[in-house]
Amino acid sequence: MDFMTVDVQGEEFNLVSGAIAYLNANVKVMHIGTHTPHIESMLKSLLVEHAWKLKYEFPRETYHATPSGGVLFDDGIQCWTNPRFTA
Repeated sequence: MDFMTVDVQGEEFNLVSGAIAYLNANVKVMHIGTHTPHIESMLKSLLVEHAWKLKYEFPRETYHATPSGGVLFDDGIQCWTNPRFTA
């Protein structure tokens, strides 16, 4: 699977941790909507432990300037790449 998006309203760590072996073997890029700072932190620890690389992150309730203008992120976003699939 080239790309997977996860947005499960507070259950993202439970989903990702429960499926980590499948994700490691099958998913190239994962985009995760996050809903608490604690979940953001736990996801980082888990995915780094499994050798995933954080491509970008916008924590929840933060403002970021973009080329298209400012964006206020109510929910957070983490984008991870799986180095098992990079050449």
